[in-house]
Amino acid sequence: MAAAKAQYGIQRSYMLPSVDATISGTRQRGENDTGGVSTTSEHGVGLGRALLK
Repeated sequence: MAAAKAQYGIQRSYMLPSVDATISGTRQRGENDTGGVSTTSEHGVGLGRALLK
């Protein structure tokens, strides 16, 4: 019986949404136009989902 339930769950898994997430970041340090030090930081977060048919 457990095998049949497991197979049923696998067969229906295509109906569930797919979720993905990304996190990114960069940091740059360099000299600016006035001769000082400049630091630039960028951060990003993404979240997506799709219902697969």
